[in-house]
Amino acid sequence: MNQHQNDLVINAKELGLADLDFPECAASLNRHIDKVATTLVASINLDVRWCVIIYSQAHIFLDTCLSKLVGSTADSKRLIILTTDNYVTRELTCYELFRTTSVVNISDHDPKSVSAALDRYCLNNQLRIEVQVFSGDTEDPSASMICSYIFPENTL
Repeated sequence: MNQHQNDLVINAKELGLADLDFPECAASLNRHIDKVATTLVASINLDVRWCVIIYSQAHIFLDTCLSKLVGSTADSKRLIILTTDNYVTRELTCYELFRTTSVVNISDHDPKSVSAALDRYCLNNQLRIEVQVFSGDTEDPSASMICSYIFPENTL
């Protein structure tokens, strides 16, 4: 974990938390985020490349990232997720990562409604989320990004 001028960088694998499909592991990452993110945090760069993430456990740490950023006093707030989980489209990526978070209504059951809920949440809370997808073929941290998905949509 590195923190520089209110930018928090957390690498789950370096913390020994590669099996985020286990609730205990996801909870450990959650506790770490809760401990190191202050009310001044402007961005959280969450590196979960080469980690196993099951959507039903992702809310354990993603909800904390989101609430820490929303509660921040920073003017510009960003969550950047680096992942090797390639779900091919913006909607499916959003669905797999965020469908069990508190951002999504219980009635949002399909990829389009989940991504629309995340877009609304970002707009309402002046937050930008970027999911950067990398190749998982090798565990090379310098591997190039395959694609990037931005929430809310059509923002820079």
